[in-house]
Amino acid sequence: MSQIIRIVGTPLLLLALTLLLFVDLVRHPDQLLATDTGDILYQHLPAKHFWLTSFRATGEFPLWCPTQFAGSPFLHDPQVGIFYPLNWPLLLLPTEALPSYLSWMIVLHVWIAGLAMAGFARYRGLSEFGAIVAATSWMFAGKWLLHILVAGHTILSGLAWLPLAVWGIERAIRTGSFVSALGGGVAFSLIAFSVHPQWVAYSALLLVIWSIGVVAEPQSDAGTRRLTRLRRFFTLGALGGATALGLYAVQLLPTWEATQASLRDFSGDRGLAGVSTKAALGNLLAVPLTEDYVSWEAISGWGIVSLFLIGLLRGAREFRTRLVLGVWVLLTMLALVPEWIWGQLPVFRMFRIHLRLMTLVAFPMALLMGDISDRWVRGEFPQLLKRGLLGSVMILAFVVIGAGLFILELWPKVTFLLHPYWLILPVLIAMLAMLIREQNPITRMRLRPIWLSILLLESGIVLFPLVEVRPAEPLLKPTPIVAALAERIQPTDRAMDRGWSFPMTEAPSETEIPLTPFGGGAYVAVHAGIPTIGGYNPLDVGWYRRYWRWVQDRPVAKGVDFLQSPFLGDVPIRNPKLIDLLGVRYCLSPLDRPPPADWKLVAQQGPAMAYHLEHPRSYDIPAYGLFENPNVMPRAFVVEKLLPMPEDAESARNAMRDNDFRTTALVSNLPSAMPQPQPGASKRTATITEYQPNRVVVEVEAGRVGMLVLTDVWFSEWTARIDGQLEPILRVNGCFRGVVLPSTSCKVEFRIESQSLNRGATITIITMVLVGVGFVFGWLRNRGAVVPKVEMASPSIS
Repeated sequence: MSQIIRIVGTPLLLLALTLLLFVDLVRHPDQLLATDTGDILYQHLPAKHFWLTSFRATGEFPLWCPTQFAGSPFLHDPQVGIFYPLNWPLLLLPTEALPSYLSWMIVLHVWIAGLAMAGFARYRGLSEFGAIVAATSWMFAGKWLLHILVAGHTILSGLAWLPLAVWGIERAIRTGSFVSALGGGVAFSLIAFSVHPQWVAYSALLLVIWSIGVVAEPQSDAGTRRLTRLRRFFTLGALGGATALGLYAVQLLPTWEATQASLRDFSGDRGLAGVSTKAALGNLLAVPLTEDYVSWEAISGWGIVSLFLIGLLRGAREFRTRLVLGVWVLLTMLALVPEWIWGQLPVFRMFRIHLRLMTLVAFPMALLMGDISDRWVRGEFPQLLKRGLLGSVMILAFVVIGAGLFILELWPKVTFLLHPYWLILPVLIAMLAMLIREQNPITRMRLRPIWLSILLLESGIVLFPLVEVRPAEPLLKPTPIVAALAERIQPTDRAMDRGWSFPMTEAPSETEIPLTPFGGGAYVAVHAGIPTIGGYNPLDVGWYRRYWRWVQDRPVAKGVDFLQSPFLGDVPIRNPKLIDLLGVRYCLSPLDRPPPADWKLVAQQGPAMAYHLEHPRSYDIPAYGLFENPNVMPRAFVVEKLLPMPEDAESARNAMRDNDFRTTALVSNLPSAMPQPQPGASKRTATITEYQPNRVVVEVEAGRVGMLVLTDVWFSEWTARIDGQLEPILRVNGCFRGVVLPSTSCKVEFRIESQSLNRGATITIITMVLVGVGFVFGWLRNRGAVVPKVEMASPSIS
């Protein structure tokens, strides 16, 4: 019985601590875990709602989302997480359960993070107590949970699997076990399926750095020659990497296909898209120092008590402790590297705000906290204080100097923020000093809960106030004017909203707070199924973003353009006929800022309820009106005249301003042999008879030879069949689809057929079979064999 209690004791303790942090959700299990600035509300929740409703309506996974950005790739976006196994139960639940399910998924992953780190820490030789400290330090890591709780980045929950990935690869290098390499690859694929690609790249970087450290460990500690471990690093490490890539191929290949069409390239002036080095240095602690810069992006989440204890490990002599300490320092330095340097590196240049690497700095930091805790229990602190106190002083001095430089930059307009953390810190320091002075080993064993409590209080005082739950229905319920729009609009119509502005190159003033009844990123509209010209999705189609430059009749911008942001702002409309071409039939706009005069007011509401881009709280703003566009063009129509789209940007801009789109299409890469108009034949009409996310059917009457234009965004994986015969889709009018028609009546079927998905699924299935065979083979080979234990226990430094 005692053995069973020891086995289940740690998981139950970690579960109890997890539920204590999320006690508000335990009390209200059907509510949404979201703060006022969370992506969970205006990106992840609408995306998964569309996934479920579309799947239930059509019986197939949506590859395309027609309700945002005039259509955009959907399954290709890894943030949707369609292939992550823990998202699959959503297919069995009612859509009403979606908000609470996403909330409890966060809780589950926090617990998984603790379990995984506890197991890895035990493998590395920490005691049960040290493993618990390491587990709580990882699962309650400040930077990780700041992103999840404050920013609503639920796509970081999957970092919970990181200890298992590192564990598998490290064990493979140490023991030569290919089964461990396969297990590490499987764990890393779970990270890839559930985490934003930026953090997947960081996780791979950490794994490589960690593995190199394992290879470099002296033979006296590792038990095997370095050359042997180096060979395993290249062979079994490659096996683990190939396993992860093979399993992830079903998502990786479609994502790569969509990335080629995206405009999300910050290779220009990256400094505008990141956090300044001074701001990063000034916010290394668990809480912000000033009210002038309160952002989860800048705050690193380090506690002063934790930093002091980690610094003492400078006095440790063991290579593996120095390895973990070195990884912590190296990752910290990399996270503080200026953005323009990251912009020169392959893969990493695709991302921004590389201070986010601090999220993974918590991984070695957690192991260090477990290590120092074990050393306290063993009575090694007198030696550590002699040899490592300078390390603590250096780390704390680095943090204090960074904070001082940041405050001096803001001085004298700085406004200090008094966080409860600073009130409880003296108490924690006094308690820690008492424990450090304790000489009796039996008493230290009894005081272990107090030690753990000190560390939990340091993180809990920061994290506990950030856990907010609220009913999801009021945040998602459309206002009367949005509800009126939902009743009027058809699937082949589009709507836009006015009243907000968020250019990435400047911060809006208080009088320019972006407000809209559609909500930040048009999440209310997307959730209600209203097709919009906006949305919130970093994985857009670049041709569509360029189209909006023509709408405002402006040249291509240099550096970071606000059209590269994951949403569309209040773009000035200087070329209104492009709005007509886009099929925008309705516009929500303040009554004191109406659209063009010929638009008809069909409904109004005042004062209207609107939402801030980063704050789901509602605000009362001046009356809003629903306007209808009398000049809107149909979603599908036939033109007879075709002209080539100019290749240079300025000529293309002029052509889009001057062209008559009702009779003439501007075709990119216009083929030389095109049918000529037939005088005397009748003008043709096109009717959309079926409109689904993955399939659009248009019936065209007989008449003059011409081109069918469908004003849905062009994407490489869409195909067209005319009466069953495959025909090429040309990109017309900058970003739309065009198909050359015969003179007879015909049915044109547009369908998205993702070859990248098919290839990826094939690779994933083959990899799954091979991994399964590998696990079975390894089990049969090792059955009955005595597996040598790798001794990792930390020796005393006394």
